[in-house]
Formats: sequence, structure tokens, C-alpha cells
Amino acid sequence: MHLYFLNNSALNTTLVDDSGDERYTVATPWRWSRRTTTISKTVWVPERSVEKDSCVTFSEPPTLPDSPASEESRPSLSTLLSSSFLSPKSSELAQIQWHCISNSRLKLAGCIECDLREYLVRSGLLGRLRTFTASDGQSYQWSMGVRAPVLYRNDHDRVPVARFHGKRFGVPGICKPRDAFLEILPAGEHIADSVVMTFVYIEKRRRDS
Repeated sequence: MHLYFLNNSALNTTLVDDSGDERYTVATPWRWSRRTTTISKTVWVPERSVEKDSCVTFSEPPTLPDSPASEESRPSLSTLLSSSFLSPKSSELAQIQWHCISNSRLKLAGCIECDLREYLVRSGLLGRLRTFTASDGQSYQWSMGVRAPVLYRNDHDRVPVARFHGKRFGVPGICKPRDAFLEILPAGEHIADSVVMTFVYIEKRRRDS
């Protein structure tokens, strides 16, 4: 899974998939202090019934890209959207309350609040490692790295789960330009929400350092 950043910012951007469909939004309104970042997930829901003379009927919701159906048999999300089958709905995942003096706070789904230094435990040389427990109960560890952060499963195998690829500027005849993107590997697709919301904090701290 690739999530492309429409803006080269960790705090104000929209993340889209390979088809250009919106998956997550990150918004941080400007304030002099105590700024709050809201991370939302975009879900696609049936908008209306199909007309009687249409060739497609809904006995159940349309197949979404992450379902096990084959690539040949399922329509793309863009096709469904253009046919008015689906409409986007934003669902808030988390808020990060940035504090300058005291520790920043994480609020999950608008109800569970915790100290971010307790949720993302700092370790390693210069605090470049951050460990957390995801929704599956497994421990994971972000390594800020030299050029970009990488997320690993925090066990003896150290299986990569996600990695960030920075924005690339094109050079004529050598390489094409490319937006920054977050690559979520198969080992991490089931915790994509946790990956995205922890990445926002990690990348902000990495850019500030």
C-alpha cells in the first residue's frame, strides 16, 4: 500500500492511494501555541440505490480495494465513485495536541487521551527509536533513520512494516519527479490506521531535529 502526500507536509496534507483516491487527511490549523493536529480516515459508503435500468445491482455493499476479490472482477474505487455508487465520509482517528513545555498529548477517537511520551516510548541513541503497541497488541518500533523513518515489528525478526519515501524532484533525462509517500508493507496493512497516526508524530519530530 502506497499513500502519497499531496502536500510535502506532515501536518497539513491529504494522503491518496495509487488510484488517486483519498484515504487519510491531516489538518493542523495555525495557532501561536498549543496547535492541534487532527488525523482523519476517509471511508467510502454507498450513496444511493442503482437505477432499475442499470446493469449493476447492490445485494450487498460494493467490493472495496482491500477485499480479497480478484483485480479483474472488482471495479476501481474511482469508477464506483464516478457512477455515484460511493461517497466519501471522514471519520476522525486521533488528535495530537502539541505542547512546547509539557509533553504533547494524543487523543484517540475523541475519547481516550494519553501522554505521547508514554504511548511512543523513546529509546536508542539521541532518542531516535520510538516504540508503541498497536491495535493488534503487537509491539512496533519506529526508527527515525538518517534520511527517513522506518517502522519495524519489535521482536527478534525485526520485520519491516512501513517506510517513508521523501519527495523527489525530477532531473530531465535522469529521473521523474515524485511526491513523498508512505509505503505500508503487507505485514502492516492490518494496522494502517496506527501506522499513519504514529507516523505524523514521528515525522514532525524528525523534521524538527
